[in-house]
Amino acid sequence: MAMVHKIGEFSSNIKKSMNDPRNRKTWHNGIGIIVFALFVLSSFVVNRTVQALNLAAGNYGYYGGTYGYNASTTSSDAVPSAPTSLSASVTQTTASLSWTAPTTTTISTAISTGGGSISSYLVHYNTSSLSSCSGGTSTTSTSASASLSSLSANTTYYVAICAVDNNSNESSALTGSFITQSTGGGGAVVSGGGGAAPTGPTYPTAAPAAAPAVAPPAVTPPAIPPGLSVAVSRVADVANVANVLQAIGVSRNTAAEGQSATRVDASVRELRATLTAEARLAAINFVTYGISTATVRLGSGERLALVRDQLETLGRISPVALEQLATGQKPTERNLSKEQTQLSNVLLIFVKISGHRPNFRVAKEDLAWNTMMYRVRFTRDLVKERFGISKFRQVFRRVPTSPLDWAAVRAWGYALR
Repeated sequence: MAMVHKIGEFSSNIKKSMNDPRNRKTWHNGIGIIVFALFVLSSFVVNRTVQALNLAAGNYGYYGGTYGYNASTTSSDAVPSAPTSLSASVTQTTASLSWTAPTTTTISTAISTGGGSISSYLVHYNTSSLSSCSGGTSTTSTSASASLSSLSANTTYYVAICAVDNNSNESSALTGSFITQSTGGGGAVVSGGGGAAPTGPTYPTAAPAAAPAVAPPAVTPPAIPPGLSVAVSRVADVANVANVLQAIGVSRNTAAEGQSATRVDASVRELRATLTAEARLAAINFVTYGISTATVRLGSGERLALVRDQLETLGRISPVALEQLATGQKPTERNLSKEQTQLSNVLLIFVKISGHRPNFRVAKEDLAWNTMMYRVRFTRDLVKERFGISKFRQVFRRVPTSPLDWAAVRAWGYALR
């Protein structure tokens, strides 16, 4: 009852106040300010809601002309992602670079084909490290390639490439490096992917252009490593079980083939890989029998691990590479795109266990890098492996568990030590 009395008293006071002209004006002004504030607040909320909905749908027209607000020709104000998959072909004084254009923005929306599309690329190169599109010598390109000239022979050049869209939004840099050919021939490309110093291993490049009157040399397949028979050096050869049985001198075991098929298929699904029917048969036969003395000695479990590593790092089945990986050799077949996806992890581990970035002109450092990139195996030496495990535990304060962890153990125990 007391509360009701209070409310009634309050209402009566308001009525009396409203009868006073001066108080009535004050009340009117106060109500007007409140209504105006609510209008402004609701307009802000509506505008922000529309902007958010358009942003979520990949439509940036709110600031680009769709609604006539700040009208311009802009169709996207999102920054494009960095280019990927840098590769190069070099001579003594020139380099032909190519890369993959970005297809999405940094917020994972598709790059439009109109006002927000890629208009050009900034290409910077220098003999010292680059981590962004600034410094050194620069050029521009309207396509995903560029030609550099007037270079010095046998010299490492560092590259940074940024995509620029029609709204002048500039992506972060794709970085990498290459080595021009020496006067005696030979040259190398180094994979890129976000570092300022050398960020990957060296790769063979195309030979210098032949003289006009001489036909270009034929491209030869990778050399067959010692210990591997020519009869089982191709995927098609290993897919034919008769070839495998003859090469290693064993009888067929269909039950073991069935078990290997189950394990290979499960690995393909787990790793989200894709194999042709021929490559699948080759993988099954390799896991079941091996294709050389070295791979037979590994056992089926380790052969399956090699297949899994190859699917993860190379993306395909290669008998030549399998033999190289089983015998402590740097693989001659590579996948630059997959190298770039694991580049930062491998570089971090290399620096932690060695104390510096890799120098690919030092054979043992080059081998250690490739051991981690492609999971190279070596002839078992328990002393070296214990040393590698001890180093790993000392540096990372844990035991090795993943395939890359064990590759790091081998890199230190066998290659770097």
